[in-house]
Amino acid sequence: MSRRVAVVGAGPAGIAAYQRLRDVGFEAHVIDPYPGGLMRTVRQGGWTIEAGAHTMATTDPAVLAMMCAIENQLGEVSVAPAVRGRQVLLHGAPTPVPLSPGDLVASPLLSMRGRLRLLREPFIAPQPGGDDESVDEFAQRRFGREVAARIIDPIVGSSTGGDSRQLVARSIFPQHVQFERDGGSVLRGAMRAGMQARRRKGSGGKPPMSHASGIDWVVRSVTNNANGSLHHGGVTRVALDATGVTVRWNDRDERFDKVVLAVPPSALRQMSMEGMDRVLCATVAAMPCASVASVSLGYRRECVARPMSSGSLLVPSSERLALLATFAADAMFPGRAPEGHVLLTSIVGGVRHPDVFRDSEVALAQLVHAALVGPLGLTAPPVMTHVTRWEEVMPQPVAGHHQRLAAADALEQSAPRLALAGGWRGGMSIGEAMASGIRAADRLAGETAR
Repeated sequence: MSRRVAVVGAGPAGIAAYQRLRDVGFEAHVIDPYPGGLMRTVRQGGWTIEAGAHTMATTDPAVLAMMCAIENQLGEVSVAPAVRGRQVLLHGAPTPVPLSPGDLVASPLLSMRGRLRLLREPFIAPQPGGDDESVDEFAQRRFGREVAARIIDPIVGSSTGGDSRQLVARSIFPQHVQFERDGGSVLRGAMRAGMQARRRKGSGGKPPMSHASGIDWVVRSVTNNANGSLHHGGVTRVALDATGVTVRWNDRDERFDKVVLAVPPSALRQMSMEGMDRVLCATVAAMPCASVASVSLGYRRECVARPMSSGSLLVPSSERLALLATFAADAMFPGRAPEGHVLLTSIVGGVRHPDVFRDSEVALAQLVHAALVGPLGLTAPPVMTHVTRWEEVMPQPVAGHHQRLAAADALEQSAPRLALAGGWRGGMSIGEAMASGIRAADRLAGETAR
């Protein structure tokens, strides 16, 4: 029975696949130049900086079970109650995002006309769009232009780095699309789902959380016991044949029985993929990915006249800023900044402003500071700056996405020694990416069992 598996990529999906394979008795090896992917925490001079994701949440049973096993080693922390929720920058002013359909109707984000249009949603006949209907088209059709531009657009932009006019609704909001198809109304479906969730309270998933030491606790906990099975390097070749898989990294070839490719589609384009259907490989690798920069700025507390009243400030494209979102990092998780200081982490670039990603660190810090001076009342420059660039790491489910997913399925079916995983396959959140990794591991374990 073949038991030796290479996991290429040590982001959330790869780490979960690696841990799952080890749990079920495989000799798993994980290969990545920078383990952790978007789960990257930087510690410097009393600052704890999340250079990628700030939180994770999941309802997936397999991910929950894995997390519970890992959590015995480190202390979980949830987002501070005082700053739960989000704000949207509207005409330069932070404005709260409604937390429920009822709050949405009374939201100051909407004009009276926008509220009346929203109230019509349950009475609008369902007209489900095609597979490639965009998020913006779906939102305008169901809720009107104001909701689409002032609420949906900034939420999507901040979480994907993408453009709601290009991203496919069926991939970004699958549950909401299904609400329309099943019951004819997104709002009615959301209300029903909310009531069901409240009845199930106590048995559901985790709320957004992290750990006292940073979001990279998952990676550190898993790899601390790697015992020589964690390899630092970039994979340049994956070759399948009748008896196994050859993986090359750091100019070194090594044989395995099977392989999990848990990397963004952009990384697949950098590899030599041999022994696999070239058309299917090219179709999957062609999936577009956005680049963003994470810019963390530290300020003395007295220099922030109007501190954020929520954990995140989202920026719609109508504001015409390269800024996608800002997170009040130390307010969400106290202790992330030295005493008397404030830590703000912003995401810039993405599909809206692709060239900003390549600006110098000084220019990026100046751009973010200038964008926040008005909304937050900044009265002095930052005392700490940290920039992390993420090149082509955020998959973009645009038109044709479901054909690319079908190509991934067909590629796996034609190559039983191969499994694909990542946020591009089942959702871009940390929890969804981990679930993808577990499914990939289970697929290879199942193939072995047969």
